[in-house]
Amino acid sequence: RAKICEAYLLSNDDQKAKKKIDESYKDFPSDPNIVTYRGMLSHRKNNFKDAKENYENALKLNCKHREALFNKALALEQEGNQAKEVGDTTYETFYAEADEIFK
Repeated sequence: RAKICEAYLLSNDDQKAKKKIDESYKDFPSDPNIVTYRGMLSHRKNNFKDAKENYENALKLNCKHREALFNKALALEQEGNQAKEVGDTTYETFYAEADEIFK
């Protein structure tokens, strides 16, 4: 099922991807790939908070899940960029956490 979700996600048809990912998550909530795909869909919509939450949940299921780790770091970096643009000084926290992941 995870490969089907990935195919829909890569097709850039977010509506179909969301439907398939939600169906799969309902049946397989402890599959770190499916949880990561949920994060990727949120990430694509710039919903970094939801994306990070999904990546963190995927990492709880498999602490070495590379795609979840990489995407979490990317979301943190992008969230830091957003914070910096609006003058929020917490952006450095996001960057530092992303740097730790990339080490």
